[in-house]
Amino acid sequence: MQRTKVATEELHDLLTREFRKTAGDLCLKCRIPRPVFREPGAAGGANWRVGGIDECSALCHTILEELVASLSVKYDITKPRQ
Repeated sequence: MQRTKVATEELHDLLTREFRKTAGDLCLKCRIPRPVFREPGAAGGANWRVGGIDECSALCHTILEELVASLSVKYDITKPRQ
């Protein structure tokens, strides 16, 4: 399946929106890190990653991991200019 290319900011907005839909008001302190570009591996994975967040009682770290797994098969980010 072909991934849709989006700007880093667009992907960050999407991750944040989906995170808030899932987490709701359970946690208002956790924030989604900005995705960063990386060259995809030989297995053809996504060309981005998101840094982890600290564990919290609302399980935000688990929600983020699930969102990244879901969105990484749908989206790539545009390669930054050097």
